[in-house]
Amino acid sequence: MPLAPAPPILTGASPTSGGAGTQVTITGSGFGATQGSGTVWLGSTLGSVVSWSDTQVVANVATGFKDSGRATIIGETTEGSSGMPYLYDFHNGMILKIAVKRQYFPDGSEFEGVGIGPDIEVRTSIDALKNGRDVVLEKAMELVAK
Repeated sequence: MPLAPAPPILTGASPTSGGAGTQVTITGSGFGATQGSGTVWLGSTLGSVVSWSDTQVVANVATGFKDSGRATIIGETTEGSSGMPYLYDFHNGMILKIAVKRQYFPDGSEFEGVGIGPDIEVRTSIDALKNGRDVVLEKAMELVAK
């Protein structure tokens, strides 16, 4: 039975946060053969590889689909949170959540508390969910069929 290759070893990433277009350098060893393209996941965000060697990967944080015009966004406006809140539990059933990281769209406009608005608004209803319908997916399939 062949041996599996050793997993890569990560020793650093710089910067540790940034918005769309930020260039991130990941250092370590065991990343594999040199390549000039590809994708990597930077947390939950896709990064486009600029350069890749066995010891370093450089990637740009992908520009959002809405801002780049590469997709039609269907659904409801997002809540506008980076998902990085400071939490304080009052231990009485109340929890305070405060955004600790300001996020901006590539054009510099606010994201926190604003969110991403859809190109086509489709609201999900409780009745649709109870009946097993995904009205957002249905709308997307309707658009693709055109």
